[in-house]
Amino acid sequence: MKLSIGMMVKNEEKNLKRCLESLKPLLNAVSSELIIVDTGSMDQTVEIAKKYTNKVYFHPWENDYSKMRNITVQYTRGDWFMFVDADEELRGYEAIVQFITSKVSKNINAAAIQIDNIFQTNNTSKVGTGVVTRLFRKTAKFGFQGVIHEEPIFEPPLAVLDAQLLHYGYPADDPELRERKLKLYEPILLQAIEKDPDNVGLLFYLSNTIATFKNHKDALDPAVRAYETAKRKNMDPVEYFYVYSTLAMLYNDNGEYKKTVELAQEGLKYREWAIDLWFCLAKAQGMLKQYQEAIASYQKYLYYVENYDQFRGKDPRIISNSFSHKDDVYYDLAVMYKEIDQKEDALEALEKLETIEMIEKAVPHQISLYLSLEKYQEIKCFYNKISKFAKKDLEKSFCLALETLLFSEDEIKREEVARLFHNEDSEYGLLNTIRLWGQKNVTNQLLSGIKSLSLSELGFYYGDIFYFVTKMKLPLNSVNLEIQEQELELLFKYLTEKYPDFDEVCDVYLQSRDQDAPLEEQRVHKILRRIMLQAENLDEEKYDQVLDRYIHEGIGYIRRIYRPELFENDKPYLLANKEEIFFYCLDKAHFVENSDQAQYVRYLKKALLEYPDMKKGIEVLLDRLTKKIDVQTQPAVSTEMQEYARIVKANLKQFIQNGMFKEAREIIQAYEEIIPNDPEIAEFKADMEDN
Repeated sequence: MKLSIGMMVKNEEKNLKRCLESLKPLLNAVSSELIIVDTGSMDQTVEIAKKYTNKVYFHPWENDYSKMRNITVQYTRGDWFMFVDADEELRGYEAIVQFITSKVSKNINAAAIQIDNIFQTNNTSKVGTGVVTRLFRKTAKFGFQGVIHEEPIFEPPLAVLDAQLLHYGYPADDPELRERKLKLYEPILLQAIEKDPDNVGLLFYLSNTIATFKNHKDALDPAVRAYETAKRKNMDPVEYFYVYSTLAMLYNDNGEYKKTVELAQEGLKYREWAIDLWFCLAKAQGMLKQYQEAIASYQKYLYYVENYDQFRGKDPRIISNSFSHKDDVYYDLAVMYKEIDQKEDALEALEKLETIEMIEKAVPHQISLYLSLEKYQEIKCFYNKISKFAKKDLEKSFCLALETLLFSEDEIKREEVARLFHNEDSEYGLLNTIRLWGQKNVTNQLLSGIKSLSLSELGFYYGDIFYFVTKMKLPLNSVNLEIQEQELELLFKYLTEKYPDFDEVCDVYLQSRDQDAPLEEQRVHKILRRIMLQAENLDEEKYDQVLDRYIHEGIGYIRRIYRPELFENDKPYLLANKEEIFFYCLDKAHFVENSDQAQYVRYLKKALLEYPDMKKGIEVLLDRLTKKIDVQTQPAVSTEMQEYARIVKANLKQFIQNGMFKEAREIIQAYEEIIPNDPEIAEFKADMEDN
């Protein structure tokens, strides 16, 4: 028999079928057997295993991986032994068949294959890669040692085959599995280290286990101990080289960048092709703002990744976790090139990105570079590239980034970009058509397109649609008004910031509209008038006019959308927001304005308390009240009387603050017999009613 494949398993029902299906072509291609040793499964593992082989054996788990491996080997009869774990999947089995059936294999005692560690269950593009020795001639010396991360004992020479294992054992997106593996591995390692505290391999595996399944902070200490122990024992750096990459990564993740630089530069003297060290070194140099050095280190990383096959297998103990990080490298290079004002180089790096995730992350940077270099046509080419992914969210991210950047650009650049996109058969194409020619040629086709837009699903920059509608004095029902008020406010805020004349445009537009507008339009009118009131360039007369219309629209709006009993039964808490309560209070105030000044002031103060944004408006209303009082009905107020009034009001303020309301009312009663209709006294009354 040529080949025996041996496995030891426990509770692997999630993985086992995938693994065994991947082994079937290899088992069928040569004379072979499949040996499975179960160490105490409580799920369907054994049932699944028996569907693929009748050689299923049972042994209790003894916290010793090598012992279980050696037990598995004892059951085998093949000339060659290959071990596979249940959370692995074999690819490229043909290379193994070709090797063990060839004459070349007669002079070889072991073979390594590539292994790719998958860090995300549904994403096989992000991997840590390396080679592992998995195929062994069964010589007298062959076996395994080490309680965990068992090491095979074999005689050279060693071949490297073009086969691949996908390892799903380290998924960062499966916290339950990570917790289970931590509880399995960590106690075994701690127990072994207690017996052999200077074992560099055990310390390394402990660090690696904690980093993989727990966190990188706690993993740093055992990694440092592994490195320092090896130094103290004067070990050959090549023998513990696997420690360098892990420690460098942990130094980076814990913010100790200078230590990373020192360690990586030391390690690269022994393994210049160690891509993880180049990756960690460049990261650290970048964080230290050593941009030129970081760029050079990243270039080294890229060189060794591109030529990886030349170095693969030189040291089977080294796993290159950064192998699939080319996109991260190109992104970092772009950021650093931008920092040192090498914009063309930054663009070149970004244009090499391949994965959707990194392209999306780079969108704002890439557009910014195109704009600063005035490469407008390239912006359109970039958009076309993104469109091919057929991912709507990515297209939205592109448009959002472009519009955010264009906001601070001059009108010339905005028009250049609009000309690039106006022919697009999309919402964005329509928006740019309106920007370019909307005010010159209002067609039925254009209006139909506007009506079809669902503004609630589009970006803030579609507020330009409202600018166009108000500028051209088109009815608001030209726009689909099925949009939340908060979203409308964001659109109008954008217009206020973008167009200096937006307040004026709003004023002209609103004066042209019917005061008894449909409900949807009345809501928009209310918001537009509120925005006008917040402008700083309104003169006093215009402010008064807009305020009156705002209050009128607001009260009318809430009376149209709420049932009469809400107003009759005094239930403002049923209103949707603070602004509506503000209008409710002003509505109440309106009914008592001429009959009860104290109550009127009380309602105004409550309105202000609910909606402080309208402080100036409330002050205007209070000022009107003061002016409204007929001074002719008041007795002439001498200087002595003015002093009397000042003293009384000062005392009243103290009484009210101290809760002496009875005394305050007596003073007010006496005061009003002398000086009636004083609006300040009305405010004091309102204060006491509130308390």
